[in-house]
Amino acid sequence: MDKILRQKLYNFYFNIFIYFILFVVTPNLIYASSKSNIKTSPYTIVLLPDTQFYNELFGGSRTHIFDSQTQWIASHVNDLNIKLVLHLGDIVEHGTAPLYKNAKESLSYLDGIVPYIFTIGNHDIFWVKYPRHHHENKNNYRDFLHRAFPINVFNSRPSFGGVLKKDAIENSYHFFKFGTTEYMVITVEHRPKKHVLDWANETVAKFPNKEVIVLTHEYVEKGNTLVDPYGKDVWEKLVRKHKNIKFVFSGHVKGPGRLIGKGDHGNKIFQIGSNYQFEDNGGNGFLRLLKFYSDENKIMVKTYSPLLNEFKTDAINQFSINLDKSIFSNELLEKQTTKLEGNIKKKYKNGDILGEWNYKNGLLNGPTKLFYPNGKLKMVKEFLNHIPTTVSTYYANGQINFSGRFVKGKLEGLVKKFHANGQLMYSSKLIDTKFNGLRNLFYSNGQLEEEKIFTNNMALGKVKRYYPSGVLKDSFSLKEECMLKRCTGKIDGILREYFENGKPKSIITYVRDYEDGPAQFFSKKGYLKQERFFNRNKTDGLLNEFFQNGNLKSTQYVTNKLIQKYSLIFHQKGGLRTVFNIKDNKPNGTTYEYNAQGQPVSESNYLNGIQEGLSKVFDPSGGFSILNYSNNQLNGIAEQYSPNGTLLSVSEFKNGSLVDIKSK
Repeated sequence: MDKILRQKLYNFYFNIFIYFILFVVTPNLIYASSKSNIKTSPYTIVLLPDTQFYNELFGGSRTHIFDSQTQWIASHVNDLNIKLVLHLGDIVEHGTAPLYKNAKESLSYLDGIVPYIFTIGNHDIFWVKYPRHHHENKNNYRDFLHRAFPINVFNSRPSFGGVLKKDAIENSYHFFKFGTTEYMVITVEHRPKKHVLDWANETVAKFPNKEVIVLTHEYVEKGNTLVDPYGKDVWEKLVRKHKNIKFVFSGHVKGPGRLIGKGDHGNKIFQIGSNYQFEDNGGNGFLRLLKFYSDENKIMVKTYSPLLNEFKTDAINQFSINLDKSIFSNELLEKQTTKLEGNIKKKYKNGDILGEWNYKNGLLNGPTKLFYPNGKLKMVKEFLNHIPTTVSTYYANGQINFSGRFVKGKLEGLVKKFHANGQLMYSSKLIDTKFNGLRNLFYSNGQLEEEKIFTNNMALGKVKRYYPSGVLKDSFSLKEECMLKRCTGKIDGILREYFENGKPKSIITYVRDYEDGPAQFFSKKGYLKQERFFNRNKTDGLLNEFFQNGNLKSTQYVTNKLIQKYSLIFHQKGGLRTVFNIKDNKPNGTTYEYNAQGQPVSESNYLNGIQEGLSKVFDPSGGFSILNYSNNQLNGIAEQYSPNGTLLSVSEFKNGSLVDIKSK
C-alpha cells in the first residue's frame, strides 16, 4: 500500500510541477522575452523659437517664413515621427488682431496633424510700436490672443489638462504619452507673477508620476546662464522644487543657450533656450528638432531651416543629451529607422481624409496633401527625393491662398498671395528667399492697400498706405538700421496721416522709429487741434492746443509727461483766461484768472495743487474780496471791499463753512 500511495503522490506533485511550468513560468518567460525585444521608435518634438519678425507691420511681412516652418512640420510628421510642436513665445511682433490672424493661419497647417502648444512672450500681449504713443489706445491686448486662439481650440483635445484662468490659454497644462513615457507640458507666461508660479507649483505637485516639460518665454541666456532676474525667479520659485520636472524650454534672448540644473531632490533638469530672430531675414526660419531615442535614453538636438533647407552644425546648435549621464555631448545619434514606403493617409475622427503623404525608399516623392474637415484641399506640396519643388495652399472655401516654387529646397521666384474671395493680395519676387523691389498690396475689394519697396526682404524707402475707399491713409519713409546680423526698417522723417475724408490727421517727425521733433494733430474738419514737440516718444517742450476757430486754447511746458513751469489757458475769442505756475502737473505759486474782456477775476495761491493762503477775488463792479484758504477750504477772516477800497464786511469761515458775518 505504501508503495502505491507513494506513486500516487509522486504523480500528483509531478502534474502540479508540469502545470506550473506550462501555465505559470513559461508564459512569464515568453512575456519577459517579448518585452525585452520591444523597441520604441524614436520620436521628435519641435521647438518653434520667436516668430515675431515673420509677423510684423513694417519690417518685411515675412509670413511666408512662418508658413514654411509649419508646412514643413506637417509634411514631415510621418518620417520624423513628430509628436508635438512647442512655440517658445513672441508669436507676433505686436499684440494686434491682424497679426494674430496671420499667426493663426500659419499654425493652422498643424491642425489635426500634430498638436501644438505655445507660451506667450512680451510682444504677444503688448503694443510696442505703431500706432505710437500719441494715440490713445485702451485695448487689453490679451483679448486679441484669446480671440485668435480661444480655449476651445485646446480643451477639445484629449491632451488638454487645464488652465489657470478660465478662457485664457497662456497658463495651461497638457498630457502626452510618447513611447512608455508620460509627459505633462505646463506653460508659464512671460515674467510670471507670484499667483502664476503658485498655480504652476500646485499643478506640478498634483502629477508626481508625469515627467514635466516647462514652457516659458524668458529663461535661459545666450551665455548658458539663467536670465537675471526673471529666469532665476522661475528656477528658484518653481523648477528646482520638483523632482519630476525634466525639461525647461524658452526663447526671447539673442541666440541659443543651454544648461543642466540640479533640483532640490537631486534630479537633473535640462534647460534649453532657442532664438534666432536677430539673424538675417528675422531668423531665416530656423527651428529646433529634438529627436528622442527612448531605448538609449538619449536625445539628438538639431537646428534646421525649412526656408533655406539648411542645418546649423556648430556645437551650440547641434548636440545630443545623454539622460543617464546627465550631460550634453557631441555624439551624433542617427539610427536606422523603418523606411516609409508608398501612400500613407491619416483621417479625421469622422473618417474624412486629413492628410496624404507619398514615399519612395523612405523619401517624400510626389504630392503631400492636407485637407480641411470639409474635404477641400488645404495644402499641396510637391517633393522630389525629399526636396520640395512647389507649394500651393487653399482657403476652406476652395479658393487659392498662396502659391510658390522652390529652387534646391529654397522658396524662390514669383510668389502669389490671395484673399479668400480670390482677389489677389500681392504678387512679388523672392530672390535668395527675400523680397526685392516694389510690392503692391491689395484689399479684398481690389483697391490698393499699400505701396512698399523691399531690399533683401526689408521694407526701405517711401511707403504709402490707403483706405479701402482708395483715399491715402498715411505716408512715411523707412530707413534701414542693423543690429547684430538683423537689419530692420525704421520710420525716419515725416509721417503724414489722413482721415478718410482726405483731411490731414497728423504730421509727425520721426528719427529712427522714435517720435522726435515737432508734431501737429488735426480734427476731421481739418483745423489744427494740437502741436507739440517730441523727444524719443515723449512730449518735451511746448504743447499747444487750439480752438476750432484757430485761436490758441492752451499752452503748456511738458517734460517727461509732466507739466512744468507754467500753463496758460485762453478764451475762445482770444485773450488770457488763466495763468498757472506749475510743478509736476500741480499748481504751485500764484494763479491768475481773467474774463473775456481782460479784466482780472481772481488771484489764488497753491502749494502742490492745494489752495493755501490769501486769495483775491474781483467782482464786475470793481470791488474785491480777500479770502483765506487752508487745505482747499475757506478758513479764517474773509474781507469784502468796494471799488474805492472801502471795507464793506468781515466774515469768518471754518473748514469751508460760514460761522459769522460782521458788518463794518
